[in-house]
This record gives sequence, C-alpha cells and structure tokens, in this order.
Amino acid sequence: MQASQATLTGHGRDIGGGVGAGEWSVSIDRGPDWLFIRLEPPRRLGGAAAADRLDQHVWQTIREHGAHRVVLELDRVQSIDEGLIDMITAVGARVRDDGGLLRVCGLSRPNLDRLRRSATATDVPHFASRTEAVVARGGLGG
Repeated sequence: MQASQATLTGHGRDIGGGVGAGEWSVSIDRGPDWLFIRLEPPRRLGGAAAADRLDQHVWQTIREHGAHRVVLELDRVQSIDEGLIDMITAVGARVRDDGGLLRVCGLSRPNLDRLRRSATATDVPHFASRTEAVVARGGLGG
C-alpha cells in the first residue's frame, strides 16, 4: 500500500477557514482496489466554507488517484457537524454518480448518531473499521 500525507491549503489560506482555525490534514493510503482517506480536523472547525473547500480537495484527490472505491476514515474527528456531514454526502454523491462506492468508518457513537439523524446522509454507509468497510457486501453498517 502506498501512503502519503498532505495538509490542505488553498490559495494561500487554510482549508480550515478563518484566522486561527488551522488546517485539515489528510492521509492517503492506496490499496489494490480502494483509496483510503483519513481526515484529521483542525483544532477548531472552520464552518461551511471550510467544508466546501475540503469537499473540493477530497474529490480532486479521488479523481487524481482514479479511485472508484473510497473509504473516508473519520476516527480522528472529535465532533461531526452539519458542514462535514454535507461534505461527506456531496462527495458520496459524486463518487456514486461516477459509478463508484464511498464508505465511511471510524465515527464514535455520538458522531454516528448525528450522521444518522441528518436528512441528507441517510444512505451513507458507516463501518467500525477500514477492514469492515472493505469486506462488507453492502448495507449501512453500524
């Protein structure tokens, strides 16, 4: 597996948003059939604009790798908000529209509950780990 790490910046500004918000870190692992993207948020989330820039960067990364099967690893996200849920949903829709599959893993129970309560993310499959996400045959996981 290939692994790389990047800190997201765009046009000289932090992807994390406003002043002092920090930057999202992304670690990328490439397996034989899957692209694994681990998101590590800044200390303070940067709101909807930051999630939008993160959405664009994650989608660009997926396209650059030619991936059709993607696992977003969210085990380092302390608290998921609507901006991040919208980002996950948007990336998932793009991947599906391109004939691919997006799965999410690693959310804590409170974060998974937030994801499940979101009207926009009802079909985002979540799994406990990267391995479970890869071997699952469908369904929404848990």
